[in-house]
Amino acid sequence: PQWCIMDNERIQEAIQEIISILLSLLQDDLPSVKEVFEEMDDTQEFEQSSIPEPSLNGHVKKEERRIESDEMATAPISDSILVDISGSTAELSAMRRGEALNCIVIGDYTGMIAPAISDSFSGAGGRVLCLGDCVDGDGHPQKEWLEYVGDRFQKTVWPVKGDITQSFQGMDRALDIVYLSTCGVYSDMASMLSKWSGLIKPGGFICGGQFDEGLYAASVEAITEVFGLGKVERKRDDGFWVVRVDSVKAGK
Repeated sequence: PQWCIMDNERIQEAIQEIISILLSLLQDDLPSVKEVFEEMDDTQEFEQSSIPEPSLNGHVKKEERRIESDEMATAPISDSILVDISGSTAELSAMRRGEALNCIVIGDYTGMIAPAISDSFSGAGGRVLCLGDCVDGDGHPQKEWLEYVGDRFQKTVWPVKGDITQSFQGMDRALDIVYLSTCGVYSDMASMLSKWSGLIKPGGFICGGQFDEGLYAASVEAITEVFGLGKVERKRDDGFWVVRVDSVKAGK
């Protein structure tokens, strides 16, 4: 019958009207785009560095990260590095004139590096302490180290026991020269550079042979970040570097 059909139509119209009313109510509860951004501003803070920057070609720019470890496990040594440390020692010895130099070589190849320093003393001479590969587990001088040092042993060159990262705490006097013959992890290198340089007299210097961005990238980064690239002196491209210390940071 016709009245049944009309009732069905009215029912459908009523349902559509109810749905429209519900949708209208739901839309009234939804925040606008402006409200969403305002809420984000109030409740969230974003660091600029956390948003990747697009490069010129449209690709996402990669965040630069610190290199944490050197490629090589041991510090470098070469004839040219030994010549460089000899020359730097001779210059400082001449500047100090009548003062004996107090020096220390830390890490690897101490038996080769210490004589190069010792033989460059002039005038009042000096002493070179070796800390690292110079003694065995019982604290006795290594045979190979003694062969390199020769008759300088306990005259101008002495081996000492201890941890290369901590023995600076026991130094009883300021140093003139610190040679770091070590490498490895950025954080360890940065800590050693900062602490050992703090025991150097004004005019003295800290140096090493690991300024090679290919093989010792973490060490190079530590050197440049601790001292600043502008203070790093290099005589040639053999990895040898020197930083002059203007004032004593710790110890006298």
